[in-house]
Amino acid sequence: KKEVHAFVSNELALLVSKSAAGKVARLNDLQKPGLKISMAAEKVPVGAYTREMLKKASVELGERWRTHVTANTVSLESNVSAVFSRVEMDEVDAGLVYRTDAIRAKTSVMREIPKQWNVRAFYYVAVPKDSENALTGQKLVKFVLDKRGQEILAKHGFKPPK
Repeated sequence: KKEVHAFVSNELALLVSKSAAGKVARLNDLQKPGLKISMAAEKVPVGAYTREMLKKASVELGERWRTHVTANTVSLESNVSAVFSRVEMDEVDAGLVYRTDAIRAKTSVMREIPKQWNVRAFYYVAVPKDSENALTGQKLVKFVLDKRGQEILAKHGFKPPK
């Protein structure tokens, strides 16, 4: 039988361009008039997580907040790398990306999204039962689940799945 394990999780982060760092300190600021926001299209995972987060945040921040954020959204990208690049190149003021992307930013700044609104993405690993390299696969699974593997993944911004 194939065992599937969640081995890490990721979450969303707000990435703010250097030029907008003074204007955008927290998620609530995304409603400011004239702000330019980039996010992934809803059909890609990070885009779906972004919509879920916006919905959760709007319960507290208000539906008008979400309407303003939507109005300020000037680009819907096909992947998280495109959102990241637009913010890094200062083409937009802010973008919603994975935390693991935000921490590697060179020119932009990362703003945390409050835990009660954030959405976690889980990453899974398994060895296919008909794998020709089952032993190697099992070693990899064991490695990413053990302490050393988790430490390496944490250095890249991933969090434990629990």
